[in-house]
Amino acid sequence: MKTNKFAYLKRDAKAAGWQASLPLGLGSQDCVSVWIKTNANGKISERIAVKDNYDTDWEKCYPLAQFSGEEDLPMERGVLYALKHAKANAPAGSIMSASGLVNDPTPNILTHKVDKVLNLARCHLEYYPYGDLAEVMATHLEDGGGFPEPFLWCLFSCLADAALLLQQGHLQRTLQGWWVIVHRDIKPENIFLGPFSSNEYPLYPVPKLADFGTAYVIDPAEDATALESRGTRNYLAPEQNGHDSMPLCTQTNIYGIGITLMALMNLDRETGRDIDWDRDRKPVFDDTGKLYTESLRELVSQCIDFDVQDRISLENLRARLEEHTAPGDEDKSSGFRRMTAEQVHSWRNGPHDLNVRPDPYRLRMSFDVSSDEESGDGEPMTDDEEESEQGEEPTEGSEETDDESMED
Repeated sequence: MKTNKFAYLKRDAKAAGWQASLPLGLGSQDCVSVWIKTNANGKISERIAVKDNYDTDWEKCYPLAQFSGEEDLPMERGVLYALKHAKANAPAGSIMSASGLVNDPTPNILTHKVDKVLNLARCHLEYYPYGDLAEVMATHLEDGGGFPEPFLWCLFSCLADAALLLQQGHLQRTLQGWWVIVHRDIKPENIFLGPFSSNEYPLYPVPKLADFGTAYVIDPAEDATALESRGTRNYLAPEQNGHDSMPLCTQTNIYGIGITLMALMNLDRETGRDIDWDRDRKPVFDDTGKLYTESLRELVSQCIDFDVQDRISLENLRARLEEHTAPGDEDKSSGFRRMTAEQVHSWRNGPHDLNVRPDPYRLRMSFDVSSDEESGDGEPMTDDEEESEQGEEPTEGSEETDDESMED
């Protein structure tokens, strides 16, 4: 089945004028490839990520066509189209907030396709070149070093902005008729790293909260308690995991943000597993996590209380993040939120840089397109003499793959 999925993507890529379709990831029901075009000199000139889903639940589509622009769109496609309203008239990779331009914290969908005969839902997305945070965590574990704290403040802020988008459809106001979206599967594997920022934290690739396939849109007229368990066990909020007295809500997203930050700080994907909530316990920082500042640990801990009413509100979370990262004596990001180009250059590859993989399909890289229909589509040329574009590309991003998601 894996071969058939990638073969289908390859066939469609060639039919649409792309020179190559190369696998990025395969989940239980998802298949993701990067489609590549080259110029007359054999250099990569364009790339997008293409995600196919073969397990589409047509009974659980995004319900608000006034935002998605189309009836009966599969959930992930509908959510991504609905979120595009907030990005109108902003430069690529940016979104307007009450305080000005900030990093766009969610993927940008380009086009989509559905085929109910094949039970296929496809979306074309920006290609995000630096992988996901689970990959970066594995690299840091291998190298024996934790995530730099300024990056964690960057990530925290991006995820809080994403949560506000899901709550009200816009960063500046609540869109009339908007229904709150609960992601239900926030975790390192579903946070991708896009191009480097021109707005905030320019040393780092922009985190993107992705994979809305298990999202739940809260109809105000319906009860959001006692729903089926969806998500990944280590990262489930109590209200997702058998505690039926509490409804899904924005605080569910807050829990997902907090437990994800804690897992990255601990360098431990098992951080949230097997918590004994009945004994009033909650996830804790291990010795690695305790190396970070008290301000960061305290704010993360306030996101993961058992009761939704005890968790920090999104409004207060965003206010605290602003307080802790604004220029001045209280800036816990060490000035990394606002850096000049000269500062970025001086800190590149330093102790506070993020250890990310090189972009395997960077723009202007030489790419050898295969003419053999029975073989792969080609590969980047290993003797390419051009310098790496890391930190200088103004374009593009990718999508997500599934891991051990659960569905009861």
